[in-house]
Amino acid sequence: MFKKVLRTAASIKITITCVLALFLLVVWGTFYQVDYGIYAAQKHIFASWFFIEFGFIPFPGIKTVITLLTINLLASSLRVFNFNFRKTGIFLIHLGVIILIAGSGFAASLVNESTVSLLEGENTSVATKQYDWEIAFFRKSKGIITNIGRKNVSGLKKGDNLEFKDYGININILEFYANCTGYGTNPHTIESLLSKPPEKNGRNFPGVVVNIQNKLNGGGEVPRMILFSGSEAPAIFAFGSDTLMGILQQAQVLLPFTVKLEKFTKIDHPGTREAKSYQSLITISNNTINREALISMNRPFRYKTITFYQTGFSQQGEAMSSTLSVVDNPMRFVPYLSSIIVILGLLYHYILSFYTYIKKVK
Repeated sequence: MFKKVLRTAASIKITITCVLALFLLVVWGTFYQVDYGIYAAQKHIFASWFFIEFGFIPFPGIKTVITLLTINLLASSLRVFNFNFRKTGIFLIHLGVIILIAGSGFAASLVNESTVSLLEGENTSVATKQYDWEIAFFRKSKGIITNIGRKNVSGLKKGDNLEFKDYGININILEFYANCTGYGTNPHTIESLLSKPPEKNGRNFPGVVVNIQNKLNGGGEVPRMILFSGSEAPAIFAFGSDTLMGILQQAQVLLPFTVKLEKFTKIDHPGTREAKSYQSLITISNNTINREALISMNRPFRYKTITFYQTGFSQQGEAMSSTLSVVDNPMRFVPYLSSIIVILGLLYHYILSFYTYIKKVK
């Protein structure tokens, strides 16, 4: 039974099918991002197990195809490979390829991407996610503002309950809209939400209607609170002797250091205001490091598992703001490790083959 399953899993037909599927999905994803953007292509095709097209037809995503290909390669290696000294090189080559494919699959789930935008002289230890949103609540008591907690809205739906145990409040989701427009007497006071179809490019503005129950200090309830991601200010309510502030904001990522933009330089094409190149001089610092780094369009900066890329800028009058993409990839070492193993396997194989050839000639 085991041999039959192993033979089926190691089929060359599965290998060819997976490789062809990867080729088609990469081409599909490339054209898809032209119409809907990189985020939509990544979420819909490259970072999915399955996706639906034409309203009802399911297609396998990149994750599914890579998983099947990894299983296929492992099964093939177990079925046909009998380890001995002479086949060590071939074994290392296969091992390196398997590590690369499997590591890439794990990395797709572990990579955390966010952005930082700074003016010259500004610093921050928080990056934001462009398309992910979170509910954040703050307590103001005796003039001191305390962060109660944050909850990501991904997968949130009507009827859900969010509990902030440290402060003793329970949030009931009365309505949730993945994309909507907020209406009110002014931008600071949102009184109603109008649902809109979600955009494929990820540029959605979610909204939520909640009530909040106080589980401590004798109870109490805020009957209705509307949070809109497009609002310029948090919703504010009196909550016992405290002031409760709620906001729907871009999801935040805490960095293990502070980033400061020392200088931003933009070089234009001659006779135009179109950027030819631009770069950011930053300083990162914490208790153990204080280091300057120059980041340009083709020159990222890496620190442990975090990589900074220069992705954009904006200008307001004379002030220039630099936008850096922050990619935290715990599996960043995998391509280097797999390449080293494959190279060692090739060297071993070719040296052994050359030695065997020399012996035959003699």
